[in-house]
Order: sequence, then structure tokens, then C-alpha cells
Amino acid sequence: MMVKAKTGRPEVKLGGKTYTLGPLSLNVMARLQEKWECSVKEALETLQEKLKTEEAAATRFFVWCLLVDEYPDLTEEKVGALITVNTMGDAVQAMAAVLSE
Repeated sequence: MMVKAKTGRPEVKLGGKTYTLGPLSLNVMARLQEKWECSVKEALETLQEKLKTEEAAATRFFVWCLLVDEYPDLTEEKVGALITVNTMGDAVQAMAAVLSE
């Protein structure tokens, strides 16, 4: 289950460790823009559409984007390995919390 950290940031438990997701910062928006080679507005729209269709690559990439500033040793592939069928729902809830801020 997703909980809020003392900082008010969404948390998600992956691989037995609790991670605090960062905000939708300029770094996150730049990563999305670079990934899909478009404007920030188009990148956010693309992300929303890909998450609606439950695209695994977009989910993994966005969770990584939200974690990498705080946890620089995490790679996109490591994040993908941490998200399992059992933790996918929690990860999606945490991403939704960030997007609704």
C-alpha cells in the first residue's frame, strides 16, 4: 500500500525497501521530453496516454524518473526488476499521486 513519507512525498515499497518518489520536477519533465523528443506539454500528454494503456516501458521509465534524483544508483532496468505483479498497483498509485500534485 502506498503511504506518505514524513516529507509528504508518496512512497512505494519495492523489493523489500521503501522508496520515496520525487516531485514532477524540471528534471523529470526534461527526461520525458528527451525520451519522446517533443515539447514538455506533449511529453506529459504522451505519458498520460501510455499509462492509461498500461504500457510497461512507460511505467518503468516514469517510476525511474521519479526515483533517480534521490537514488542515483538505480537504473531503469533495476527499477523494472523491483516492480512486480504484486507491487505494480502500489507503483501506479504512487505515480498517480505525483501526477495529481
